[in-house]
Amino acid sequence: MVNPKIVAMHDLKNHRCLALFVREQWLLGECRGEAVSLYLQLDDKQWVEIAPDRREACWVLSSSDSKRAHEVFGDGESRYPVRDVGKAYGLNEQQIQNIYQKKLGDRIEICVEFFNATDITMHYNLITRESSLYFIRD
Repeated sequence: MVNPKIVAMHDLKNHRCLALFVREQWLLGECRGEAVSLYLQLDDKQWVEIAPDRREACWVLSSSDSKRAHEVFGDGESRYPVRDVGKAYGLNEQQIQNIYQKKLGDRIEICVEFFNATDITMHYNLITRESSLYFIRD
């Protein structure tokens, strides 16, 4: 069982990212959320889940595990698959330079910056519950 310990953002800095997965939300065959949550495996083998907290209007980091990071779940109409964005964007083995979050009106944003001038940013709309994922390479 996963210890739901809250992880501080500054604890992620300078760790290498061994794996990076994003959980999507699909409803009736249509992608409704590109990034419901993000899973990072750090160089100390620890898994961290980053997910929105609508009540507090912020992103929460908590301990996770490999099973949860790979789990696909849903019912007849909704599916929550995971996508390997670490592999897709060449972020596995990259070192985390910074991580920060901010509130932008009805949206919350979290950005993970890597030392190779690459960022992964997730937006979550607190009203519509839609989410998006942005990959930026400078």
